[in-house]
Amino acid sequence: LFALLLLRERLRLTYRGLEDLLCLAGQLRRVLGLRAVPDHATVWRFARHHVSPHLLDAALTETVRRARGDAERASQIALDSTGLFLAHTSRYFEWRAKRHRGQRGWLKWASAMWVAPQILLAQRVRPGPCGDFTDLPPLASAAAAR
Repeated sequence: LFALLLLRERLRLTYRGLEDLLCLAGQLRRVLGLRAVPDHATVWRFARHHVSPHLLDAALTETVRRARGDAERASQIALDSTGLFLAHTSRYFEWRAKRHRGQRGWLKWASAMWVAPQILLAQRVRPGPCGDFTDLPPLASAAAAR
């Protein structure tokens, strides 16, 4: 079911769209080891009740373990962060409507990526605005440990 969620996200499908795809694609069902097509509600319930930070961490660790088997890849890690603004209005709309609310908070997302296979190794999300200096050393340590 977790693989189905990843496939759904990658193809940008709805739960019903995923069910339709699986009904039509017998070879995909065989690759995923499915004898029957799960109902869209089953996948939705799994996503809501069983996907936990522990499951995501285990999946990421297994992905890195499998990618690490390729000895030719360089071990370069890129660290970066960005701010994610939480408002639904554009700055142009605020300017045109003559509304200015001053500086508001946003989410700060810092991530560590393994460059060669383009795999996310570690991340940290917290309220912003804030500097990068407190986020990047723990990210580098977590990425090196993984």
